[in-house]
Amino acid sequence: MQIQAAINNYRRFTGITVDEWDDESMRTTYNRLQNEFYETSKRLNSILKKKELFLDEMRSRLENTALRLQGNLFEQIIEEIIPQLDVKDGAILETANNYRLISQLDQVYSTFNNQV
Repeated sequence: MQIQAAINNYRRFTGITVDEWDDESMRTTYNRLQNEFYETSKRLNSILKKKELFLDEMRSRLENTALRLQGNLFEQIIEEIIPQLDVKDGAILETANNYRLISQLDQVYSTFNNQV
């Protein structure tokens, strides 16, 4: 739609006359508002892009931290729990010591959760 057609429609819908608001002032106002709209859109897109990059970076850091902590937990289990298990012919035995180690494993896991 051309500017003049928009001005005529606006006048028809609002009842504003040329004496109240001349065509040149309306064109100037229309152009200013249009420019402000486009500038605001550009600024918003820029802000959104920065926020998106920030969130991507934070997600990446979180993923790296989670992987590192998972590795630490697994290493701690292998170093502290597995060597102490009572086994016979490669099978874990049902002994009081092994049940105690399972309880200790719960403590290791709780410590891990507190670190996270």
